[in-house]
Amino acid sequence: MFDLFSRGSRVRGRIASAPPPSDPVHDAGSGGMEAMIDLRGISKVYETDAGAFTALTDIDLQICPGEFVAVVGKSGSGKSTLINMFTGIDNPTEGEAIVARTQIRALDESQMAEWRGRNLGIVFQFFQLLPGLTLVENVILPMDLCGVYDPAERRERAMHRLAQVGVAEEADKFPAAVSGGHQQRAAIARALANDPPILVADEPTGNLDSRTAETIFALFEALVAEGKTILMVTHDRELARRVPRVLTLADGRFVDDVNASASRHSKAVSYTHLTLPTIYSVVISLVAV
Repeated sequence: MFDLFSRGSRVRGRIASAPPPSDPVHDAGSGGMEAMIDLRGISKVYETDAGAFTALTDIDLQICPGEFVAVVGKSGSGKSTLINMFTGIDNPTEGEAIVARTQIRALDESQMAEWRGRNLGIVFQFFQLLPGLTLVENVILPMDLCGVYDPAERRERAMHRLAQVGVAEEADKFPAAVSGGHQQRAAIARALANDPPILVADEPTGNLDSRTAETIFALFEALVAEGKTILMVTHDRELARRVPRVLTLADGRFVDDVNASASRHSKAVSYTHLTLPTIYSVVISLVAV
């Protein structure tokens, strides 16, 4: 697990940028634009007491800058494994994950923390706010530990993010003192703290009432309009239908990949759960640089 308080840790050496692909990137209809998330021939095999278990087989997936993508499927269909591969939570057995022009498999632990803190905002279904910090302190912490923005600006920027999601009035409260819905809003504000190009949201509206869910969805749409790339995992098919591109997972494979103008079929993943220690390691790595 990453050390929450290792403020002095810094990347040793340069983060590896991806070389230009040997073949054109096959995107989701964005005119040949280079992918922001590019999974190439990803396979994942786990060794268990019962023998080898193949979770992923030869996965190819490209998501372009500024795309808003929803991933839907039943529990156990493979959504979390997909997230694991391009957030660096887990490494593939074979294949390459190139995200934000970086070969993430080549990164060591400190490089991964640095890269993830600057390029990914991750929103978990169960918030994972640090309980000993107020909401605004939770949002400031990634800025502080990644060294982004002037220290005098960080609270103002954090308040702006909290205002975007409608909880600025509760900024100085601790997570336990606010509702679950407001904790989720604060978690989204934290994910946006360092203005990352990619936002990954695992059931971001799952614990929200319909009105608040609508507010959060509208915020995601506004962020995409500003050029951010968003991948949202959801069980809410009604919500997913409003997203321009929808990937459907079933029985360990993509059974549909639909955008506004095309329908695609792609091989994909089997499922693995994010354990609580893994979740905390990722939350911590967002701020432990």
